[in-house]
Amino acid sequence: MNSILHLFHASKRFSAGFYFYQRRFRVKQKWASNKKTKLPRELALDHFDLYYKPVFHQLWPSIRIALLSRQKYCAVINNFLGDQQKIILELAELGASDLINLARNTVATESYSLLKKASRSVGSRASGNSQLESAYDGAGLKITDSSGQINLHPKTNIYDFMPVKKILSEREQMKQEEVGQNFHRPALIPAEVIPSHPVHFPRALKSFTVARGDVSSFSPAARDENGKLTYYLMDAGSILPVIALDLEPGCEVLDLCAAPGGKSYLMLQTLLPEKLTCIDNSYSRIVRLREVMRLFFPRSYTDEKKVDIHKANGVAFCEGALEQFDRVLVDVPCFSDRHVLNEDENNIFRPSCISERLEMQNLQRELLFAGIKACKPGGIIVYSTCTLSLPQNDGTVQAALEKICQETNIEVAIEDTGMIADHFRQTFNFYGKCRYGQLVVPNLTANFGPTYFCKLHRIK
Repeated sequence: MNSILHLFHASKRFSAGFYFYQRRFRVKQKWASNKKTKLPRELALDHFDLYYKPVFHQLWPSIRIALLSRQKYCAVINNFLGDQQKIILELAELGASDLINLARNTVATESYSLLKKASRSVGSRASGNSQLESAYDGAGLKITDSSGQINLHPKTNIYDFMPVKKILSEREQMKQEEVGQNFHRPALIPAEVIPSHPVHFPRALKSFTVARGDVSSFSPAARDENGKLTYYLMDAGSILPVIALDLEPGCEVLDLCAAPGGKSYLMLQTLLPEKLTCIDNSYSRIVRLREVMRLFFPRSYTDEKKVDIHKANGVAFCEGALEQFDRVLVDVPCFSDRHVLNEDENNIFRPSCISERLEMQNLQRELLFAGIKACKPGGIIVYSTCTLSLPQNDGTVQAALEKICQETNIEVAIEDTGMIADHFRQTFNFYGKCRYGQLVVPNLTANFGPTYFCKLHRIK
């Protein structure tokens, strides 16, 4: 060992306080191979920090930590149990209460009213400017990237900032396009905001959750004597789009993008629809939807209610089912903020999925457009997502209504959903600056969402 050390030190020459190593001892650092690659969930967090923080301002730190924390659930009771009361008592012993019953007994104010925020039509030019200023503080949005700081104003073309002589690769062009898609620019649309109808709470629907600040979790659902699961655990925000549908006895309902089946389950648990048609374009998700039907519902009930499940393209299906449904739920694919921050599998922020992200808003618009056409005149359409992205929420509603006006003679009105938010304000935190709908924002004391929903009426 001593001889080895002696040879090693002998190979070095000391001069002016520096050590000089012979060439055979030098190693070239290959930074490209050693550079750490970010995981998809880390890329998603970077994306949200860049685009959500300027919109939500001081709310963003609390939303951010809630999204990264354990989600809160509610337990929706299965109405087809042998002893339903026993399950309700067990949940009550855990400190859980029926959030729908709580909302029913909460007096609605006008805190979240769309009409109160602006006593005008949605198409008012003044309203568009004020909403733009509230979303972006009336100033340019500062975005910092590897090339420095760029000042982007919502009305400015992002390509103005590209050096004239620089040639962008296809991936760089897609990145530039993605920047533009993450800004929502309010515009004039031909639709009125109509006053809210009284909120109807389905008597058969029972959903239990613990109080604000309580982080207790539910145990997995057990099976009853018939082999059916006792309750379905889900994000409580999923209840709001179903409440907004205002289901009536004997109605025919279309659940567009139905899988994996949470909202289909909710609609069937109301015991109100005469027929439920479930559409999804993914075979694996359709399998999960069928499994939900098998685990929770008697075969006789799903047959009686004519639950039709189809693997199909939603837009193509609606083209062949014009004006056939009383109620249409358009729960579109979106960023799924909570999923992409906590899972790398099937994460849309993988570098290979950039084209899919760019196409997402077009897909959302086409699905909502198709859903409106599939609804009967006098019917109700509810658009919903599970993202905080304003372009995918208000922006998609705006784009679909513009397309309806340009390409059809259909008339659509937006119903003020502020009363629904008022009734559920003890359970959820709502973001009060949405223009066309309501947005549940996560918070550590009430870690539900994000859930956005907008209620549309087809006039003719």
